[in-house]
Amino acid sequence: MKCPIDASPILVGKRLKSIRMDLHLTQQEFVKKLGISQQNISLCERGLGYVSVPIVIELHHMGYDTKWLLYGKGSMKIKDNEDAESNPLRLKSENKKLNARIQEIESERAELSKELIQRLSEFVDLQKKLNNIIEER
Repeated sequence: MKCPIDASPILVGKRLKSIRMDLHLTQQEFVKKLGISQQNISLCERGLGYVSVPIVIELHHMGYDTKWLLYGKGSMKIKDNEDAESNPLRLKSENKKLNARIQEIESERAELSKELIQRLSEFVDLQKKLNNIIEER
């Protein structure tokens, strides 16, 4: 299953970087605040990794809208959107949607990992064939 366009890792990464810039933090300061590695945030911001559930939750606690982060819907900050605390049923519904999306992303990640391993194996085989051709000359 493909990501909705706004939920692609590249766009989520750009929105994550926008949050960091909104906080006026360097990557090093941001990772300390989130309790993750520099490599993790770098990969996420470049769209080469997925934003984990704990990061999404922490950003929500910091006042950033998870729907905006993951899907580009609404405003960056919760206070600019409907008050998150005023509607517990909406929050429960959003949590279910987020959990479903997280499961989809994990499944996609597993599929992409398998595909990457297959392609790397094919690349290694081609490299060996090329080396054999070069040695024969």
